[in-house]
Amino acid sequence: MLTALRVAECFLHLSGKQIECDLTPLKLQKLLYYAEGLSLAIRGKSLFSEPILAWKYGPVVRDVYKAYEFAGRSSIPCPADIDESNIPEDEFNIIKTAMDFYGSYSAEKLVEMTHREPPYRNTPRDMEISRNDMLKFFNDSIFAPVPPEIEDASFDSMAMESLESCL
Repeated sequence: MLTALRVAECFLHLSGKQIECDLTPLKLQKLLYYAEGLSLAIRGKSLFSEPILAWKYGPVVRDVYKAYEFAGRSSIPCPADIDESNIPEDEFNIIKTAMDFYGSYSAEKLVEMTHREPPYRNTPRDMEISRNDMLKFFNDSIFAPVPPEIEDASFDSMAMESLESCL
């Protein structure tokens, strides 16, 4: 199992491969939450063991917060490269999938999204978000049938391809 700091480093690495590295500490925290939710639903186990807390602006892993709080509201400097050889492929695929699905959203949009979701919404502030609540929510969200009025084949194709890489 990876540490939350190692998962954060992977997100920064992936962000650095894009046109610009735009991960603020706030956005990074939300990506960690979504990666953990995807891991629970798809792999049936956690990606990292550190608690995810329900803070004012959404889910937060305290160790990662402390490591990157120096950036404030600015983007965190992205590492040029990381050694992917010691990261299990299934775990790295979860991180990439979370980046593919949620990385294009702004930090503010991710905050808004997490605030609407039951795992965060039902947890008292500053308390740990239950992994069981996350598992139920992400299982229901990922594996829910697609409503017939949604006929976006390109999205369905991309979503299935990303999810299959995790299985």
